[in-house]
Amino acid sequence: ARARFDEWSQPPEPETADTPVSATALSNRATRAQDAYNAAFAARDWDAMAASYTDEIVNDDRRTGVSSGVTVGREQILELVRGLVDVGFTTVTTVPIAVRGERLALLRRTWHQEDGFDLPLFAVGEVDADGRTTANVMFDVEDMSGALAELERRYRDAEAGNGSG
Repeated sequence: ARARFDEWSQPPEPETADTPVSATALSNRATRAQDAYNAAFAARDWDAMAASYTDEIVNDDRRTGVSSGVTVGREQILELVRGLVDVGFTTVTTVPIAVRGERLALLRRTWHQEDGFDLPLFAVGEVDADGRTTANVMFDVEDMSGALAELERRYRDAEAGNGSG
């Protein structure tokens, strides 16, 4: 189990901004939505990014250290993303770790700066029937168990018809 964790917590080589998430075997509506988001972020296409979120999107940053906490709403999320640009992040790459149904994915997301600094994290992404992001829950790369537990909880809730937020 520890070897698998170490394997999953490292990015595959090479990881580039040009490699779409859906080019891997793990693909669903959530990973395809991430592909579109990654391209919009790199292009600074704020309209496309805004369209990729539901009005009530929830971003729950559970990372230790630097964490943005819980943010709700499209405009508030866009403000967070603009902050990423302000501190020098130019691209984001994503590697799917697990998918559940069409609407949920556990992703290893890495934000990149031109100077070579990378900020890796795990994210559980959830989309609606139209492929718009409804929730994004972020975890430290050392907390894969927490990320997997969140993915499974959201899937169980969705299967039970309870929603997942």
